[in-house]
Amino acid sequence: MISAGQFEQELRAQLGHAASRGYKHIVINALELHVALGVFPGPQHHTAEDVMESERKPGDVSLVDKGTGMGLTIRYLLPRNHQ
Repeated sequence: MISAGQFEQELRAQLGHAASRGYKHIVINALELHVALGVFPGPQHHTAEDVMESERKPGDVSLVDKGTGMGLTIRYLLPRNHQ
């Protein structure tokens, strides 16, 4: 089973990679985050979505809400400011 810490590490890696390329935003989907770690979520598995929600900051936009079956999708503004 994948831990919240592993999802957080992958999410931050994707955010960092996009920022290093000069992107102004990145769209991340919870299902794709699972796939990046080599797992497919079960119907009650919301760890990736919880990690993604905890990363949300003002200006980030939820494009697909949690629990829709398509997986939470958020457009994160870049660069991130982790204080």
